[in-house]
Amino acid sequence: MNLGLRYEFETKPGVKNNVYSRLDLASGKLLAAGRNASGKLDLKNDYMNLGPRLGLAYSLDSKTVIRSGFGFFYSQIWGDNGNFVAYPGFTGSRVFEDQGIGRAQPFAFREGFPVEQVPSILDPLAEFAAATANRPLDHNGPTYNPTDTLSSNIQWNLGVQRSLGDRLVLDVAYVASKSTHLGRSTPINNPGLERAADVVLRGVRLQDARPFPTVAGFNAVFYDANASYHSLQIRGTRRFSSGLSVDANYTFSKNLDNATTLGEAFQIPWQYFQIERALSTLDRTHVMTAGWVYELPFAKGRRFGDQRLVRAILGGFQVNGVFSAATGLPGTITQQRRNLILQSQRPDVVSPVNLGGRLESPVFEGAGARRWLIRPGDSAFPFTASSQVGFGNLGRNTSRGPGFWNMNLGVFRSVSFTERLRIQIRAEAYNAFNHVNYLNPASRDISNANYGLILSAADGRQVQLGLRLEF
Repeated sequence: MNLGLRYEFETKPGVKNNVYSRLDLASGKLLAAGRNASGKLDLKNDYMNLGPRLGLAYSLDSKTVIRSGFGFFYSQIWGDNGNFVAYPGFTGSRVFEDQGIGRAQPFAFREGFPVEQVPSILDPLAEFAAATANRPLDHNGPTYNPTDTLSSNIQWNLGVQRSLGDRLVLDVAYVASKSTHLGRSTPINNPGLERAADVVLRGVRLQDARPFPTVAGFNAVFYDANASYHSLQIRGTRRFSSGLSVDANYTFSKNLDNATTLGEAFQIPWQYFQIERALSTLDRTHVMTAGWVYELPFAKGRRFGDQRLVRAILGGFQVNGVFSAATGLPGTITQQRRNLILQSQRPDVVSPVNLGGRLESPVFEGAGARRWLIRPGDSAFPFTASSQVGFGNLGRNTSRGPGFWNMNLGVFRSVSFTERLRIQIRAEAYNAFNHVNYLNPASRDISNANYGLILSAADGRQVQLGLRLEF
């Protein structure tokens, strides 16, 4: 048994000389460091980040071992969001128009840049005070939820390893994890769904319908997303013996989350974020890999290497390969945005039997296009466009793309001239069988002409030859 405890602490960021600002999410007011906020913009530190660790191993007998582990891990959030400089109130610009050939210009480069004509940033709050609904404050810098904690990940596993004899080992394990406080970037200053009719049907300006009309639309980073992963993992190994080693792995898993990446687009995440929980964009139900190395038994000291002529012709050869296969990744079916207050829009479901919109037997259309999803307008098309004042009831990541399989092969031959000098001739083929692995459809937007069409594939067979000198 192994026990451990780790403590992590990360302070909220500050900027030298207080050139730092953010918008307050509750009031919509601009907070400037050292003026109407602390040097760290009133962001709260998270002190309680304890990460316990536990590892267990128990031998049932000389051939069987049970192992289990548990760990609580944290990741940085503030240290990964640096390099921002466009803080509102500290960014000034001035446009100088070219007056044309032969006319006096506002300035010449040989005279230096006229910094006195650039708006002053001595008072960063002045820009916010002067903002109106017609000339709203443009916010391009980072804004965070002031009370967010560090992202955390709990991992646990339970596995059995069994020796099967003849250098064969089998591992079977349950491996899982749960992640909380994951990051997502979401629009904040957007109208709620209750204002959709005003904007879309009654002609109210989008800017006037915003919660903070004097501020343009902006995003804020929230660390409130979560994910879960559960898997069965099987591994079979043949340790190197008699010139042969094999390592094969299979994983059956399910990965759920409500935000896979920081910038993933949803329908209306500032109001109804939790409805986005679904298969992760990274989910692959089945994954298999197998690799092997085999040295032909014709070298000196090997089973058939006694004859010099045999060694000269067949000795020193090695054959290796890597096979990999996996199911496709899921994606979200969308439509052209009819409800203008939404970040993105999905269609409504007509037939819940086929939420992925998958064509039962993909067919080719035109020159090189392969139809993967049912064509809009077809009698079996399971979706219809959602309304101008609502959002679609189709879930996130319901449409899985094509899976793949691939085989890489290599043949090497080593020729020794002396004990310290030899050459290796190498021939390697990637995607050796030239199998066509189709990529995801060009578009999953039912309004797009390329909806459901696969227009590209992964690389075909590639062969390379090499010569390696060892001394």
